[in-house]
Amino acid sequence: LRAAGEAAPRGSTNTMATRTLRVIIPAHNAAATLRACIASIRASRYEPAVEVIVVDDASTDDTAAVAESLSCVVIRRRGNGGPAVARNAGAKAATGEVLLFVDADTEMLPDTIAEAVAALSQWCAGAVVGMYEPEPVNRGFFPRYYAYLKYHAYTCSSTTRLLGFGAHCGAIPKRLFDQVGGYRSIAWGVDVENEEFGRRINEVQPVVLARSVRVRHHFPTFRKL
Repeated sequence: LRAAGEAAPRGSTNTMATRTLRVIIPAHNAAATLRACIASIRASRYEPAVEVIVVDDASTDDTAAVAESLSCVVIRRRGNGGPAVARNAGAKAATGEVLLFVDADTEMLPDTIAEAVAALSQWCAGAVVGMYEPEPVNRGFFPRYYAYLKYHAYTCSSTTRLLGFGAHCGAIPKRLFDQVGGYRSIAWGVDVENEEFGRRINEVQPVVLARSVRVRHHFPTFRKL
């Protein structure tokens, strides 16, 4: 593990840089943002080709239809089990060497995938977590304020070691995901699955914050929040 605060070099190559990768997107009523999310993945500068797996968690809108129209692998769940259950379903169906989890309301940068895969090797990490860009996907005072707040939280210290995993943009080798048993659905609506999952990953290999790995996020408005 690199020393705290020591940045991994951007754009460098290594033996992991061409590993097969599957992007897993849990989605519940996400038709409004999913198309842009998938388009950003397709526009990534990464070889070989990336397979996208969308787990439709019992949506009542056109989430599954949007994913199918964009040639994604679509897993339809009959009941709404929450993000942890959906992520496990996507990981079970994935055949790639690396799993990259993202939220359906995020948009990648062109180098997000390449940086995530490279960082796994550069940091000697078990899993890599990315951070939010300071500019959100959607407009408005509160989304921008919240995006900057998140950005500040990721950049205000030199911390690189994380206790939890971050499925808003987190990469992990499939073998390690399977080794630690994937996500545990603790209780529906209790959003601590990432923290619990990260604790088990850290028992094997460290979870690292890679600031070169970034996504833009669609943050809720003040009224919605």
